[in-house]
Parts: sequence; C-alpha cells; structure tokens
Amino acid sequence: MTVKNMEINATLLAVSFLTLAIGSVLGYLARQSIAKKQLSTAEGKINKMIEESEKKSQEITLDAKNKAVEILEEAKNKEKEREDHIFKAGQRLEKKEESLDKKMDELERGKNIL
Repeated sequence: MTVKNMEINATLLAVSFLTLAIGSVLGYLARQSIAKKQLSTAEGKINKMIEESEKKSQEITLDAKNKAVEILEEAKNKEKEREDHIFKAGQRLEKKEESLDKKMDELERGKNIL
C-alpha cells in the first residue's frame, strides 16, 4: 500500500466514523422527538378520557337527583291521597255516628212516650 492509499483509507475511515456518529445522534434525536409526540398524544387521550368520565359522572349524578325528586314527589302525592282518604273516611264515620245518635234519641223519645 502506498502512502496515498493509506491516507485515503484513513480519511475514509474517519468519514465513516463521523457519519456513524452523526447518524447516531440524529437517530437519537428523532427517537426522542417521536417519543415526545407519542407521550403528548397519550396524555391527550388520557385527559380526554378523564373529561368524558367526569362529564358522564355528572350526568349520572344529575339523573339520580332527578329520579330522587320524582320518587319524593310521588311519595308525597301518595301520602296526600292517603290523608285525604282517611279524612273522608273520618267524616263519613262522624256522619254515621250523628245519624245513629239521632236515631237513638228518637228511640228513647219513643220509649218515653210509650
């Protein structure tokens, strides 16, 4: 080998190592950039899932509150119906008692007359 060939081989070897080093650095930086984008995309998806879950939770809570209000109103209406029924039954009983009292008074008067 001549000195010139050795210089070319040494230069070629140095350029190869330099190219390998630059390629490695660029590959590392590209991988870091891709990983960063994937991480931000994953974080975005997670944040979106969290927001959707919170929204769904609020909807479920609101539905439950509305259902509770409906049940409470229905119970109040049934209670009022029962109270009305009991009140009317009490009035009927009072009328019957008054009627019976009148009949008893009439019978007593009839007995006294006889």
